[in-house]
Amino acid sequence: MRPSVRYFYSVFTLIYLVVGAYYQGSSQQSISIQDAVSQLPTQVTYLISEQCKDDRVSGDSTYDEARLRAQGYQVYHLNQYQRLVVSDSIISAMLTQRQQEKADLVLRDLSPGQAIVGQSSGQTRCVVEGVITDRLTDEPIIGATIRVLNTSVGQATDIDGRFAFTCECNPDLQVEVASLNYETLTQAVAVLGDGRLDLVLSPNSQQIEEVVISGNRETDNVRSSITGLAQLSIKEIEKLPSMLGEPDILKSLLTLSGVTNTGEGSSGVNVRGGNVDQNLILIDDLMLFNPSHNFGFFSAMHPDLIKNVNLYKGNIPAEYGGRLSSVVQTTTRNGDDQRWKGKLGVGPIASKLYVEGPLIKGKTSLIVAGRISHINWLLSQVSNSSVSESSTDFYDVHGKISHRFSERLTAEGQYYLSNDAFSFANLLDLKYSTRNSNVKVNYLINDKLSVSTNAIAGSYSSTLVDVLTLEKINLNTDINYYKSKSELLYTLTSNILLKLGVDFIDYTVNPGDLTTNSGTPLQASPLHHTLEAGYSAQTDVDLGDWLSLSAGLRYADYKRLGYYREPIYTGLPTDRVIEGYIEYQGGEVAYRQGYLEPRIGLTGIITPSLSVKAGYNRTSQFMSQITNAVTPTPVDFWTTSSQYVLPSRSHLYSLGIYKNWNQSQIGSSVEVYYKDIDNITEPIDFANIVANPNIETDVVQGIGRSYGVEVNLDKKRGKWTGSGNYTYSRALRQVALPDQSLSINNGEWYSANSDKPHVINCNLKYEFSRRASFSAIFTYSSGRPYTAPVSVFDHFDISGILVYTDRNAVRMPDYHRLDVAYNWQPNIKKDKRYKTYWTIGVYNLYGRDNVYSVYYEQRSSVPKAQALTIVGVPIPSVSFNIEFL
Repeated sequence: MRPSVRYFYSVFTLIYLVVGAYYQGSSQQSISIQDAVSQLPTQVTYLISEQCKDDRVSGDSTYDEARLRAQGYQVYHLNQYQRLVVSDSIISAMLTQRQQEKADLVLRDLSPGQAIVGQSSGQTRCVVEGVITDRLTDEPIIGATIRVLNTSVGQATDIDGRFAFTCECNPDLQVEVASLNYETLTQAVAVLGDGRLDLVLSPNSQQIEEVVISGNRETDNVRSSITGLAQLSIKEIEKLPSMLGEPDILKSLLTLSGVTNTGEGSSGVNVRGGNVDQNLILIDDLMLFNPSHNFGFFSAMHPDLIKNVNLYKGNIPAEYGGRLSSVVQTTTRNGDDQRWKGKLGVGPIASKLYVEGPLIKGKTSLIVAGRISHINWLLSQVSNSSVSESSTDFYDVHGKISHRFSERLTAEGQYYLSNDAFSFANLLDLKYSTRNSNVKVNYLINDKLSVSTNAIAGSYSSTLVDVLTLEKINLNTDINYYKSKSELLYTLTSNILLKLGVDFIDYTVNPGDLTTNSGTPLQASPLHHTLEAGYSAQTDVDLGDWLSLSAGLRYADYKRLGYYREPIYTGLPTDRVIEGYIEYQGGEVAYRQGYLEPRIGLTGIITPSLSVKAGYNRTSQFMSQITNAVTPTPVDFWTTSSQYVLPSRSHLYSLGIYKNWNQSQIGSSVEVYYKDIDNITEPIDFANIVANPNIETDVVQGIGRSYGVEVNLDKKRGKWTGSGNYTYSRALRQVALPDQSLSINNGEWYSANSDKPHVINCNLKYEFSRRASFSAIFTYSSGRPYTAPVSVFDHFDISGILVYTDRNAVRMPDYHRLDVAYNWQPNIKKDKRYKTYWTIGVYNLYGRDNVYSVYYEQRSSVPKAQALTIVGVPIPSVSFNIEFL
């Protein structure tokens, strides 16, 4: 290597270590000067020792920093006691070299002075390009706004965090960068010519419900115009107490106000009184119809690939449609395009592995993660023969490839596979599986305009096998879909962003068919072929220091297509009198419906720490999950809208007050909401929904309403952090039909399956040090409603006829549980090639016998209630993870 090249390499290595040491010092990490200097090339080590004469500088009062600066040295604070002293000549020498782009980034990070873009060329207009990333994760930040102060120049970053704008060449500019989730950055920039400016934003963590909610300021909860939005940090999710030590994304949502489920062993979540099927659950743009393993005990989303989780339960952006209650948007990470690394984890129920690294350094990256269960050893130890003779297995694989063709053009592809198999005491077998894949292209057209296009294919299938029949009978259901989505992001001004989008989803749904094990068909529902299209526009406008607006409009267009044989009924479908059929050919529209869906959020800033927010959200849903049980299962049936089963629609109104206290160390909010639902689908009493070719004969439609108040309080900083929330809510249904025999509860309002009036969550975390922390979660909720038999009678030769209460007229006992966890990282030094993580926890610490369901045994003339408990004892766990860097 030539001396000049070796010198430049040494200089950049020194600067890299200085920058790293500076930020390590700012995070109070103890670093040895000798360790840092030992990593430098010999030539630079010599320069330091010659010019400073000492590798360790004391932090006491005799240390004369001003004198060293006066003699031409730069002093960088590594921590409270140690300094690194470097000659100005080294910095000056670097600036004379033609490594300008790297020098710009280094100078910006080393001092609060100017960052230099380009080289002087006499031009008057300059093009500035770059990427905005997260300081902690190095991930690109989507939708960050960058603007040149005192000008109209500004833009928002695209899906890869990129931006490009044209401005006047000027050696004295101020650039401001802001993003929902991060501290605002103001940077002095000397724009001398066309060049690159990469900027880094720091998240400002706020502890909410034992999950970090990041904000661009600690007052962001006050200023944001989006109501009902929670953003979850995956790093904090991994520290939460969890069942058998396995981090769970969906279970972490249950620590948020307004989010519940029906108990252990239930799949999905209920948001603000909605049904499980009313949540749109996404990994990027990949849809999950069943997001859980093992009947809901564990999330099917691999935590090592997920970057963050956004839960929209109030003001849902216009780009999302097709569900009534919420959107759970998880975003994946890109693989590291510079070096290979990975993580291995071992727990009592599953082991996991992920690796990431460059396929083509600086251009193409790969990240792959997988999990496989080994829980059967635990089931075999249970004394109950029904459990010990059962087995359950699952695995999932998720991979992503990202490629950068240029600074303006990138592409990525993903593949996701999740598979479960369950056998219960040689009585039945159940298998269900999800497959998803996509290809996405992002293009930055100019400094104001970017576009992305996405093509997705996915499926969900389940098979239930009755092994007791002479020839095993299989119950099969599946959903296949193809989706295309395009988005255009346009920066009108530095304060106004506009997003336009269009998406199409082609569904083929098998509601259920029965076959023998040899494949002989017994009974089948016809396939449902539908097409959903969505056209959306969304804008976020900052109207000044006192008012902000988030507004969107979506048009949803739904078609049910042939091949389709539609019955013609005499009277109502529930009368089950068919007088003929209409045959629709392939692609022919059998039923069509379109809806406008406005969404708006408005925030009034009363003081810097106090605001009032209001929102309205209209959504539509064209697919429904039909179940006879109180809790959904993996083999519940999906049906699509037709002229007999109309689409559901909801109207959500919300109003909230947000207040911060003690210099934003404590945050609080009170939000009330009211939701009306039209055409909600309910099964009739004793409905037959298994492979029913005419499901409309066994369901009825009514209206619903949900309302409630959510109170939140959280402490954001200090060794002790935590939060508490209380939710009072009601979820009610009404089915009142002209035929009184088909009305439910005589047409009166009744509780939905998800109705839990009182919910309390308390979360606490204590940081012993950067290596160790303790966390605890306590949750309480009212018991969910169910329908119970109250007596029995005989009628002629029929004996043992049960008489039931009104639907959902009885409640189970209240639910409460305490979980604790201790997290320990024995190795946190950044210069090590690996890190280790231990999590020791106890789920259900005091062994609460929470009731999952109630069944009845007939004894003499009175049915006797029996309670089924899934988890009635404390469950300890220990998990170990090792990360290779």
